[in-house]
Amino acid sequence: MKSSYKENKLDIVFKTLCGIIKPTKIVEFGILDGYSLKTFIENTGTDCIIEAYDIFDDFPYNAANYNHILKEYGSDRVNIIKSDFYKSVEMFDDNSVDIMHIDIANDADVIKFAIENYMSKITNNGVMVFEGGSLERDEVYWMNEFNKKKINPYLQGLMNDYNITIINDYPSITIMKK
Repeated sequence: MKSSYKENKLDIVFKTLCGIIKPTKIVEFGILDGYSLKTFIENTGTDCIIEAYDIFDDFPYNAANYNHILKEYGSDRVNIIKSDFYKSVEMFDDNSVDIMHIDIANDADVIKFAIENYMSKITNNGVMVFEGGSLERDEVYWMNEFNKKKINPYLQGLMNDYNITIINDYPSITIMKK
């Protein structure tokens, strides 16, 4: 199973969040092989609904395989949905999501969109979690090759507005709370 989280044992972050928050709804954007999805499934109760979104083969690079993910993880409480992050905002009510995980080739523009459009969907006890956020992660080859906006400087400008924790140098995970 491919995952930079797995290689660095960052599943502990997802396990801990599930233990602390005790979510009843988790939303994940970006599935790939399902590493974080599997961790969410294994660390939540049967009362937790998990919705996992991806554009699957519409992503021209390292794409998730819909049939594999559906067969491996789909269930009564785990919905695998083909949908675009930028077009899915209206699918969620305000204050309805306990944990939202975003891992879709993140850069500052993705994070800005997430905060502006999805932060209101997060419950008062909930968190938005996303891949990236450290200075080291901002220097991955594709961020520079495709001239992507760096996440860390953008986050630094938000420190007075949100409770932000960046975990690990690379890969990094950022946890953001209202």
